[in-house]
Amino acid sequence: MDLRTNVDQLNQMILEGKILEAFEKFYADDVVMQDNDYPARAGKEICRSLKKLL
Repeated sequence: MDLRTNVDQLNQMILEGKILEAFEKFYADDVVMQDNDYPARAGKEICRSLKKLL
């Protein structure tokens, strides 16, 4: 797939409320996420577990 197709598919999944499914499909295992002034979180498992709490 090309980049445009992946971006369109990611956006569609988010619009459909399939956020965790999109995360699993498109994010790397070594993803690093940071929200505003909070410390960065590294690793898909850690990021996934914290997003489920929201």
